[in-house]
Amino acid sequence: MYTNACSLPGKMDELRNLVYTDNFDIIAITETWANEEITDADLALDGYVLFRNDRKKGHYSKGGGVALYIKDTFQSRVCYKLTNNIFEDSIWCYIHFQDLSLLVGTCYRSTSSSDLNNNHLLSLLNEAVKESQNSQLLLIGDFNYPEISFEDNDVHAGDESAPVKFFNCVQDLFLYQHVTECTRYRGNQNPSKLDYVFTYDEDSISDMLYKAPLGKSDHCCIHFEYTIKSRNDELPDTFKLNYWKGDYRSINQDLASVDWENLLSGKSVEEM
Repeated sequence: MYTNACSLPGKMDELRNLVYTDNFDIIAITETWANEEITDADLALDGYVLFRNDRKKGHYSKGGGVALYIKDTFQSRVCYKLTNNIFEDSIWCYIHFQDLSLLVGTCYRSTSSSDLNNNHLLSLLNEAVKESQNSQLLLIGDFNYPEISFEDNDVHAGDESAPVKFFNCVQDLFLYQHVTECTRYRGNQNPSKLDYVFTYDEDSISDMLYKAPLGKSDHCCIHFEYTIKSRNDELPDTFKLNYWKGDYRSINQDLASVDWENLLSGKSVEEM
């Protein structure tokens, strides 16, 4: 389950009732609005290990803060390399299974995020993909980019804008976005799709449901199934290409050195 809580502490009883009914394996929360005065006991869920990264004092955002709850029957640990990244508001954990690992990340990008912090997010995503070379990846969060339409493969913003840079980044990293319905509703404002669920595979997410929000939050709760694929289910020669290590400048130079017009002149499609 994932949701933007718009302040979690006052909604813990509702969350506990929801968890008791649906028995989730992983719960990701953005905008917890938690701080050092709120203890782990205040946010505890029976049967779950809590990982949290609170908003910082003097932070540019009114809210912020992220949390991950992972069933205590799983072997889980925080990924400090990514969690301590300079980008604000993210938490990353590994869940280890018998023959594979799942890297789970939760991110929150405020609407008041600076250009510098937006660039830090892009760097973080690149680091997360490198970190998960030998594992699976589940990235969830509120990125506040209503300009992006993954269904239409389009961004309603300028070429050098933050939404375009984010969209190009996740495309270059071959991340698949699964949320297809609006996730935020507020008053007379148009509904928007601000929350995303990213994985490497289109078929790794199923049964995605858009449920009522926690309390008076304006973001719905997203429930979904994530399929863990054992290495035993893959072909022996399956491997993952390191696309980010490609020398694309040299590739383009080599392609530009060929006289394509002369080379392909007078040839049929098959011959070309």
